[in-house]
Amino acid sequence: MKLIRIFLTVLLLASPAVAEPSVLLVVQGGIDQDPAPCELRLRSELASEGLEVVTASSQARQSLLDLEGLARRTGAVAGLSVLVDVQSIDGRLWVTDPSSRADLVRTLHVSRTEADPVSVFALRALEALRGARLELETQRRRLSSAAQSSAEPPTAAPVAATGASSAPPSAVSVAPIVPVPTKTKEPAASTTNLPKPPVEAVDPADAGTRPVDSHPWLLQVHGVVGQELNSVGLVVGPGLALRRIVYSRLFAGVVVDGPLFSKMEPKAGTVVHVNQELFASEVRWVPIAHKIVSFEVLGTTGLSRFAVRGEAQQPNGQGVSNHAFGWTIGAGLGLGVQLSKVFSLGIDAQWLRRLPAPVILDKTRRLTGDTDSLLVSRVGLGALF
Repeated sequence: MKLIRIFLTVLLLASPAVAEPSVLLVVQGGIDQDPAPCELRLRSELASEGLEVVTASSQARQSLLDLEGLARRTGAVAGLSVLVDVQSIDGRLWVTDPSSRADLVRTLHVSRTEADPVSVFALRALEALRGARLELETQRRRLSSAAQSSAEPPTAAPVAATGASSAPPSAVSVAPIVPVPTKTKEPAASTTNLPKPPVEAVDPADAGTRPVDSHPWLLQVHGVVGQELNSVGLVVGPGLALRRIVYSRLFAGVVVDGPLFSKMEPKAGTVVHVNQELFASEVRWVPIAHKIVSFEVLGTTGLSRFAVRGEAQQPNGQGVSNHAFGWTIGAGLGLGVQLSKVFSLGIDAQWLRRLPAPVILDKTRRLTGDTDSLLVSRVGLGALF
């Protein structure tokens, strides 16, 4: 008995090893998203299927427009690219059969609102890989059976390049097969909905050092309501803002507010109409960011134009008309609400100081410099692009 065990051990060690089919796995993270948990779970699930997992290097991750070419260069029979974003986890699966040169492409999408989106995505990816391999195997057998029935004498079924057995189909145990299309390529309807790759994909170690979002720009149209802390009073008007992400959680942009309208009565019998504009550059930092709501700290600096036009209602009264420019600095807080993948709602509250600030005080009815502050509230709708 001992001799038999020794013989079997030597026979197993001397037998040639069969290489496991390999799968190329590329997992990327969006802004402030750690792809490590998703990559670890996918590697575990794929390894449980007896597959060898190959991870792309940081240099290769920057050119994922051709997942098929990248997978073929690594010798993999399948490729899976994953983007872990704030609102969803999206993936693209490519599977090939080297013996028949047939390919299949599948797309995956899991919302981050799931109880455990990483686990759900990993299980769906594994099911999609199983289904794609079964479909390719079914197509290969059909082609082999058609070749055998048409040839005289019948020829043996081709052996797959991955080391698959050439035994007849009845010798292989498979799950029940559902009808599948005979085309070797995925229908066009499923490929047109593939998620677009990021404009600039980076290694997770580089996250937080440069823009990685596929929509780095934000254009916002807002309304302005302000309160002058002098005799002018309430001001209202429209505004426009353009921002771009420059680093992780850091935005820079420009803001144009105006014309802002208000009315004041510097003295009895005289009504003065105020028209002013604000042109400023701004910097925003997002210390707190959730899936839908984000809180921002902002600072601005720029130029302010203050113009007045007034007419005395008394019989021999004189009119007032003048304008002046002043430098403006300010700081405030903001609240962002993500309505969809493209649109968002922005609410700001800001304190501005104009140096010097023009007000109407002197007897000559001219604009004079004085300290002045303005409390501004903005509510706007923004679009990412």
